[in-house]
Amino acid sequence: MNRLVVRLHYTVIRDMRQQATAIIRKTEANGARKFRRSVALGATLENVVDHAVKSVRTFKTAWFARAARKAHISDEELCSAIRQVMLGQADDLGGGVFKKRLRKNQYRSIILAMAGHFWVYEYLFAKQDRANIEDDELAGFRRIAKAYGNLTAEQVNQLVRDNDWMEICNGDKA
Repeated sequence: MNRLVVRLHYTVIRDMRQQATAIIRKTEANGARKFRRSVALGATLENVVDHAVKSVRTFKTAWFARAARKAHISDEELCSAIRQVMLGQADDLGGGVFKKRLRKNQYRSIILAMAGHFWVYEYLFAKQDRANIEDDELAGFRRIAKAYGNLTAEQVNQLVRDNDWMEICNGDKA
């Protein structure tokens, strides 16, 4: 597993434990011990990642949105795929570039990760059309990932306002 994914897992787990500890302390102060048992006993890595993906913004580019619409891939499926990527269930191509299989293995998506702050669906192709991306394309995606990593929150919001990116996962909305 890539170091970025491992670091992301540890960061997510650490943050979730800190949040859970704060909630537990608050509820214990209010005498709600039943809640404490459900949080402590019911916490799994998938629950932690599910909560973490709700706090991480996920986008798709305008080009990807058109390609996904033609392939009948829903935003819900894309959000579910991001959860799987966070669990390490994707091909890590290095440099913040991941390849994830979609639509029962019929399509491949290229996802760019920005140090756990946000994810961008950048490219989609059908498995029947091509086996993989070329080395020069991969290098290009790595450069794009690096450039995206330097974006400020205001620049990201501007991309959304200009309809260059569409937000598909953020908080409880998907």
